[in-house]
Amino acid sequence: MKKEKPSNTNDFGVNNHIVICNWSDKTDLLIKQLHDPSIEERFPIIIVTEHPEEIPDFDEDDSYRGIMIVKGNSTHEETLLRAGVDTAKTVIVLADRSLGESADTKTIMTAIAIDHIVPDVHVVAEVLLSSNVPYFSYTFVNEIICLELLTERLLAQSCLTPGVSFIFKDLLTQSSDTNEIYVESIPDKYIGKTYQELRSVICNTEDIDMILIGLSTFTERVSSTGEPILNYSGEVVMEKALVINPKIPDNKKDEKFSREYILQKEDKIFVISYSRPNLNEIL
Repeated sequence: MKKEKPSNTNDFGVNNHIVICNWSDKTDLLIKQLHDPSIEERFPIIIVTEHPEEIPDFDEDDSYRGIMIVKGNSTHEETLLRAGVDTAKTVIVLADRSLGESADTKTIMTAIAIDHIVPDVHVVAEVLLSSNVPYFSYTFVNEIICLELLTERLLAQSCLTPGVSFIFKDLLTQSSDTNEIYVESIPDKYIGKTYQELRSVICNTEDIDMILIGLSTFTERVSSTGEPILNYSGEVVMEKALVINPKIPDNKKDEKFSREYILQKEDKIFVISYSRPNLNEIL
């Protein structure tokens, strides 16, 4: 049974905020990206850490306006409730590097604790070791960021396609001078139409300053044998199926997500743009 979200049960009486579990040397840059002046809506941030004394004093840094701190262990439900994970927009679980190779274990325990409180909050987790990534399939973590895997793949792609690293750098830098990737709901008038129909409108409409790159929808997460994966509560784990540049249909292949895919209300599209587009106005 889906739990109802209580309102303002945290220490600060906020909701629709971002919770960051664990402080590291990466958190400073993360906060500055989340609170970059180019972002129209700045969400409050609550940091959960066992060592608040490690957080520098940033009283004169505008990026840190609205930052709140909860002292405690992120694997404890009481601590997570004080940070308001039950009313949060997103929870980011950073690897606690002070634990060495045990950092990923704490991340998994934190994810399970979050799941027990509120299974439907968006959770992004940092994983240190690629060998530990499969264990996260039994949690409700929506996005897993493993730097070990990303580094290896980016190095290989930079070798095969010189200059590609600059493209990734541009897309991953939040700034008014760079392009970003935005995830947008599909306007109602295109629900029930094909991806190709929406693609044609965007490509053929003048003065649209964006590029359509793909779509996402929710599907059941399955094992290597094709069986649905259940979490520790016995519920089927759902995951986002992301398709970049869907292919032209091929009758010889059973492709679920081709350009003839029928767009659903819960689907999202990914676009590249200098600023967040208002699709209902421009399409």
